[in-house]
Formats: sequence, C-alpha cells, structure tokens
Amino acid sequence: MLLKLAWRNVWRNKRRSVITILAVAFAAMLCLAMRGLQIGTYELNIINSVELFSGYLQIQKKGYQERPSLQKSFRFDDKLRELCAQTGHIVAVTPRVLGDGLISFRDQSQGTAIIAVDPQTELQVSTILTKISAGEMFTKPDGDDIVVGYKLLDNLKADIG
Repeated sequence: MLLKLAWRNVWRNKRRSVITILAVAFAAMLCLAMRGLQIGTYELNIINSVELFSGYLQIQKKGYQERPSLQKSFRFDDKLRELCAQTGHIVAVTPRVLGDGLISFRDQSQGTAIIAVDPQTELQVSTILTKISAGEMFTKPDGDDIVVGYKLLDNLKADIG
C-alpha cells in the first residue's frame, strides 16, 4: 500500500520526475566512466613501471628492501641464472646494480640514481633502453659508456658526446 502511494506521488509531477531520473542516470554513467578510466590508468601505470624498469620479480639479499646498500649486493653467476631458468615461468633475467651518486660536468653537479646493467640482457627485460632519442645505446659489456636522461643533461648544461 505504501509503495503504491509512493509510486503515484513520484509520477504526480512527471516533468520533475523525468529530470531527476535523467540527472541520476547521467551521474551514475559519469561515475562508471570515471572509475573505468581510473582503473585503466592504474593498470597502465603498473605495466609501464614494470616494463620500463623493475620487471615482475626482483631477487635481493635479505634486508636490502628496508635499507638498500651496495654491501647487500651479490654475484649474479651462471648457477643463479640456471636456477631462474629452471622455474619455467621466468622468461628473461638480467643483473642490475643500483646506487646513488653525484655526477658533475664543468661547474655543474647533480645528484642522480646510478643503475649498472648488462646491455646484452637488459633489452630482454626492460624497454627503457629502446626509449633513447639521441645518441646510441652502448653494446660492450666492459665499456665505459653511459646513458644519461635528457633532464640530467639539461640540468648539467651538457650535451651528447
């Protein structure tokens, strides 16, 4: 009985009811669209960060995550490479050494993150080296070449070469 009375009251003023229903429907559609955009953006950010740098899995010494230090690094040898290959789920493996440092050019200096990589295997894991827009990627594992971000070059007032 109460539901029937409420339903009649809603449609007593049809114009007001239609406008209200359309406003609620539009707001619900907008909320769904924004939520979909938000979830898609989160997913894309995760994929980009994984593909550009960290990969899906990292092997670290105990305690490294809490207090990163070069003293907590370990030798990446053939035994470790074979162990990773035996799991069956790991597609590619590459060693990296991370550190912080100060880089200087003439009278300019800048704090920076330093990442040592194996150029032969890095391209199998990360896409960051494919984003080089000027100069060329280093190829010799024992060379002294470096890849520097354009923002760091700009801050140091330096150029390629």
